[in-house]
Amino acid sequence: MLLEWLDYVLGAYASLLARNRKFFLVFSIVGFILMSSGWLRFKHDSDIRTLFTPASSPIKYNTVKVAEYFNLNTAEIKYLIMFAKKTPDAQTADGNVLDIENAKNIRDTMIFVEKELVVEHEGVEYRYLNNMARYDVPSYQITRIISGLMVTIAANETGAHQRAVNMHYPMGELVGQPFFLPFTFGGVTIDHETKELTGAKSMVLYFIPNQKNSTMMAVSDKFEEKLKNYAVNMSAHPYMEMSVYTYKSMLDEVKKNSVYTLRYIPWAFFATMSFVVFACSSWTLSTSLHFHAMIALISVGMSCIASMGLLFHLGIAYNDLISFVSVLAMAIGVDNSFVILDGWRRHLHIKDQEERLKAMMREAGASIVFTSMTDCIAFAIGVTMDVPAIRSFCLFAAMAIGCDFLFQHTFFPAAMLYCDILKEHSNKVIFKIARNRLRKQTMNSEAARSFFDDANSVKHERSWVAKFCFTIASNKLGQIGVTLLIFVLTAISLVGAARLKPDSSLTKTMVDDSPLYEHAVKYETFFWSEGTLFTFVVNAPDFTDSKSLARFEEFIAKLESVKKAVGRASTQLWVRDFVDYAYEWDLQPNDMNQEVLTFLKGRQDVTEHMKFRKVFDIKTNQTIEVPARFHFVTAYYGSPDWNERGDIVASVINLTQEYSEWDAIFFHEMIECVDLMNYTRYNLKQSLGQSMIAIILLMSVLFFSSLSVDQLFPVVWVVASFIAINVMVVGFLSFWFVDMDIVAMICMLISVGFSVDYTVHMAVAYARQPIVPGISSKHRVRVALDEVARPILNSGISTLVATCLVALVQSYMMRTFFKSILLVVGFGQLQSLLVLPACFILLDDRGSKVLELRRIRNKAQKAYAHALA
Repeated sequence: MLLEWLDYVLGAYASLLARNRKFFLVFSIVGFILMSSGWLRFKHDSDIRTLFTPASSPIKYNTVKVAEYFNLNTAEIKYLIMFAKKTPDAQTADGNVLDIENAKNIRDTMIFVEKELVVEHEGVEYRYLNNMARYDVPSYQITRIISGLMVTIAANETGAHQRAVNMHYPMGELVGQPFFLPFTFGGVTIDHETKELTGAKSMVLYFIPNQKNSTMMAVSDKFEEKLKNYAVNMSAHPYMEMSVYTYKSMLDEVKKNSVYTLRYIPWAFFATMSFVVFACSSWTLSTSLHFHAMIALISVGMSCIASMGLLFHLGIAYNDLISFVSVLAMAIGVDNSFVILDGWRRHLHIKDQEERLKAMMREAGASIVFTSMTDCIAFAIGVTMDVPAIRSFCLFAAMAIGCDFLFQHTFFPAAMLYCDILKEHSNKVIFKIARNRLRKQTMNSEAARSFFDDANSVKHERSWVAKFCFTIASNKLGQIGVTLLIFVLTAISLVGAARLKPDSSLTKTMVDDSPLYEHAVKYETFFWSEGTLFTFVVNAPDFTDSKSLARFEEFIAKLESVKKAVGRASTQLWVRDFVDYAYEWDLQPNDMNQEVLTFLKGRQDVTEHMKFRKVFDIKTNQTIEVPARFHFVTAYYGSPDWNERGDIVASVINLTQEYSEWDAIFFHEMIECVDLMNYTRYNLKQSLGQSMIAIILLMSVLFFSSLSVDQLFPVVWVVASFIAINVMVVGFLSFWFVDMDIVAMICMLISVGFSVDYTVHMAVAYARQPIVPGISSKHRVRVALDEVARPILNSGISTLVATCLVALVQSYMMRTFFKSILLVVGFGQLQSLLVLPACFILLDDRGSKVLELRRIRNKAQKAYAHALA
């Protein structure tokens, strides 16, 4: 049997450690120093585009290739977001940017930013339009169109220029130049009869400085700072509230999660240490383990620092999600520490330290081995997930748990042996001082005798936790109540799990007091929810082959027929214009290559960034260059539903793969968020299922080796409890305003790993009880609760103490982590202290008197039948 073999191994190891305590202590400290030296190689990776985009996703490839095509770092685009107000003191976004006063504000803003805002660098003055702007990107062309439009509105000349200005939603047009209205205007109102745009609460302008060298990159940074200063200067634009968004500013906001969280980590550590010391102290000095409790927390802290240092040694970078790993590792480490400390306290009557350590290791070591294995397996499976942020979080968590297990079996027990010596010496000093300072009558009082009692003479009473839980679990009324409670909680959880919806908003990575938070919410509501513009880069068709042209048109038509596509009107594609031109002039196939070059002459807006290839022209008998690769844009309506957004991107990806000959790549500014959401939708269930199946199989193997094969009920109920805890956590997170996003994915992995701990502690303690004929499962449950009820409760409380301070961090990520831990602790305590004991009592009849009498009766009947024969 596995438990017996494990008891033997742990006992032998305890003897080795007790005889070589100094070696183990020094060995663990040296190992800690070597692993911690990895902090010298600390690297912080805050690039949310690479962290949150699945590594094998075509979106990551597309983003890189589009940037290469335009020779543009998309992270350097400056978004100037503007929200109209009716009056300078009115609420944000209650006005209309198309009103004349607001249009004047916007016109003046554009004039100032583009022509008057001066950036000085190394004695040279730079202005945006003169020597900074990138004229060769689509966003610049749209901004120029909008500039002309706002000048027209500000001059109140839209009536005089009715033919030049067209605002027929969703497409606009100024002097024959079309543009997609939702790309610039948000929170729109439309005349339902004419479909004309009548109002917009907000708008966004795009500024893309040239960054061809280090000098221009420095100029771009200074331009961004001046733009931000102008945006917050309300006197310059009283009717418009503005903010500047860049990818760099977004990263700075994301980093605040770590900064804010790390402020609370030391306080969480000291609060946890205070509780552990309090929980392990007692009035009787000989049974108080305050020194041991402090060493337990030091061991946990060492494991957190050493595990991160070891991964830094291996070149793994830190990211902002990992700031919670230290709290998680502390919670799991303290959980195991309570089991060790409680086992040590129960064997204080054994004077020989080696024998006491062996007894404690045999009692507590098995459950710690099992829980550490299951935790590591849950996070190890998370390491296989395709999202780098989740992968690194799970890697750091698994390493922290592994190091915690290592130090709790080397440093902690060796230090505990020295703590015994320190405690004995301090107790003698306290007794000597008390005897010299206190009167004899006081020293002979009952309180003083209890205070200085020897551990052997202390009567070990059952904890109130064990009494309370056993009373409920063994009482028929309590069993019915627990059963009904579990059914109700499970039903509510299933309803909650069914309503869980995906959401990958960027605001979830920000802290609440971020200056970008409010405006990011509005941008999400007004722009991305209303429409988005996709930029495609594709191979050119063979202009001399009508089948190739037809195939290309078929591809474009299908892109325009995707759900939520605006359609042909939004597609700016010169190939169609050329095909119409060729049809009108009845051009022959052999003429097409020459004519396409003629058609493109003077079309700098089209030929910018276009790639060419050399072909042999039969008509002229010369080698000429024809278009090989070019870009175009088409628009899609937005949606507040992330499922619909994901469907758009998934459909476009499928089409690019179906028409692979065009090697199409595409991009829009929120593409990574949608890609992550699609990964969440399609892969979360599979990854969680793999984790749960792996842990269930491991638990089954462990318990089948400990329980009789003909009695499956304990194993079944341990597995059922594990599944129930995770279902409840997912369901209640949904009711607690948590959506299906990357943070929720990590929380569910935490739940899978962490939820095992409590049930395994209870199940192992129960499995260790010997099966004695005539002794029912009720007695075994009572003994098991006496062993683990108090440490399970204390570990749950200490976990909440460690994480409750993190709940003060004004961040969606940290609040969600705390919510998941709170739910895991609550449901884990319920399952391990009430549900499992009740199930064992009800369903495990091994050793019961009824079963024993039945066995004797069957044996007698067989003997009687044999005698008659």
